[in-house]
Amino acid sequence: MKVLRFHILLAIACVLLTAKAAVACSLDATIHYVDQPIDVSEDGSFVEAGDRPNHVVSGLKIKAIGRGLTAQTILSGTPCPPMSEYLILADCNDGDLLRLYGTYNRKDRLAIEKSIAAYREQHGRDPFIAPYFPRSGLKVAHLVSPNGPMEFTKNVSIASIEAMARTHDLEYTRQVSVQLDAMAERNRFNPFAGCSIHYPESQMAQRAPFTR
Repeated sequence: MKVLRFHILLAIACVLLTAKAAVACSLDATIHYVDQPIDVSEDGSFVEAGDRPNHVVSGLKIKAIGRGLTAQTILSGTPCPPMSEYLILADCNDGDLLRLYGTYNRKDRLAIEKSIAAYREQHGRDPFIAPYFPRSGLKVAHLVSPNGPMEFTKNVSIASIEAMARTHDLEYTRQVSVQLDAMAERNRFNPFAGCSIHYPESQMAQRAPFTR
């Protein structure tokens, strides 16, 4: 039983440590929370976009996909359990936006489910990670080939990405602007920042210029 318990706890610990922006689990995270203004780098990456206690939001370097499209991976969530990733896709030509949520690798998901079930059977209750499991640890890398079902070619568009998401039953939303408007202004990031960086002559580079 001790060996089983060790493996269960080890499996859960591994899940907690896989987030790219892992933050140590601590009560101090809430006690010492300070709402800092967003800090943006020249490549469009940013930190400090979270605007409430234990809500961490950061963005990776913005990439150009082609045909005026950019993509930025956003890491969002609470320090515990693992943060999730989603992709912000922006069309610099017409201002279309799409938020594509990350997903689980099937093997990883089954391993987590198995660990939670084993913990529940042994202790008669769920581990603390269980309520957060459906929305935590989601990865953008599991969306796109070779690890996922989607493929972004040079001819891709927001509409075609949305169609692929529907085909593969992936979660997405077009309500990106609404979600951003709900954030405090000092923490809000510009989803069109990549237009100034990669497509400076585009319409959205002029309408929503990248500023730091």
